[in-house]
Parts: sequence; C-alpha cells; structure tokens
Amino acid sequence: NRHSRHPLRKGFYWQLPGLLDIDAMNEAAACLIGVHDFAAFATRTEPQACTTRRLDAALAMRKDDLIIFMVEANAFLPHQVRNMTGLLTRVGRGQVTPAEFKGIMKTCIPGLAQPTAPPDGLVLYRVNYARELKEENLE
Repeated sequence: NRHSRHPLRKGFYWQLPGLLDIDAMNEAAACLIGVHDFAAFATRTEPQACTTRRLDAALAMRKDDLIIFMVEANAFLPHQVRNMTGLLTRVGRGQVTPAEFKGIMKTCIPGLAQPTAPPDGLVLYRVNYARELKEENLE
C-alpha cells in the first residue's frame, strides 16, 4: 500500500497506491465472521453446491507499507478469499461502505462481489486438522 512499486516484491503482493482505511475494512470484515452463505464471494458453482462456510476470523492490518488480510475458516469456496479481499479494498478506498459490503454478502448471488484480487500475495499459511493424521497401512 504505497505509491511506488517495490522492485524486490514483484509477484509477491498486490500493488495498491493510496492509503486504505483499515478501520472501515475491519468494520466490513466483521460481518464475515460466523456461519454464512458466501455465494456472493464465490465463482459460479455447480447447481445445488453448498456455499455455507464458517469463518472464525477476518482481519485487515497494516504492517509498514503492507496491508495483510488474514482469514480463518473451516473451508473456502473457489476464489472466496480473493473476492473478499477485492471488495474489502473497495471499502478501504471509500468506494463501498461497510453496510453495502454486508448487503452484497447477503444477496447470495454467485460472483456478485468484485473485483477479484490477483493471486499475487495470496498465501495458505496453515491447515489445521480436527485430528492428527497418521500414515495408514495400505496392505
């Protein structure tokens, strides 16, 4: 989140010039927490595919010139995180209000949340399993 590109970070983050309103982004992100139908944040899905997921955390934070959006859930839909991030940047720029963000989510219209953030900077940090996975004997 700086005006000029950082030459060593190309391909590792999404360049967004101009400061983003982190407080507004977090106000919008708060409505994501809980069990919801996230169809608006998914790409078109197969008919009757379940789009309900549980989000345990959604938070935007500033670290130096980086904006980090951290999200934790029981599962994700195709492009869900990228679409949430894209719409949250519109909130941060003042183009969409937190109330409008919530309204878009509640429509449950697949693909309504736009723009889709590029994959640059998207990181799967950790996968938590309910039980320990052990190597199974296949004999």
